[in-house]
Amino acid sequence: MLFSLLWGCLDHLPADQREEEFVAFQSDFASFLSWESVFVADEPLGEGHLEGPRTVYYNQLPSVEDEEFPIGTILVKVARNGDNPTEWEIPAAVKRGGGYNPQGAAGWEWLELVLDEDQVPAILWRGEGPPSGSGYECQLGDGASAEDAITGDCNACHNGSWRNDYVQSGPLQFFQ
Repeated sequence: MLFSLLWGCLDHLPADQREEEFVAFQSDFASFLSWESVFVADEPLGEGHLEGPRTVYYNQLPSVEDEEFPIGTILVKVARNGDNPTEWEIPAAVKRGGGYNPQGAAGWEWLELVLDEDQVPAILWRGEGPPSGSGYECQLGDGASAEDAITGDCNACHNGSWRNDYVQSGPLQFFQ
């Protein structure tokens, strides 16, 4: 129902100018720990940001014919910085499409999840970038420049991976 309401807002556009959009809800993340996954790194990205072993969970990957990640792709990175899952850092990205985030990682929405004591995920924040003071300021990771660190956010750090549809994780490099 909500999708049709969102789509209805675009009815005034000619059919060839409408772009599909996917809006993820909390329920879309409920089983992410059982999705396919890849281990991506052990080294910290920067002071106070994504420390510990990191694994990326994904709900789908691009096909050979795709030139970008499909709309509806959900990527969840888990940084296991301790034994207590309620303390893990869990950034996520959702390929929304629909012209979302045109000034940043085009089509992608950024999120942070938290797990409760039963490992049920909840969305802590979401948007085109993190809220101020969230700890997701750019830490000069892959593809980031010194200028990015000053203005840093998810978009600034991931901008260097535009050829791979803004996805940085090495095992998920599909496009060059």
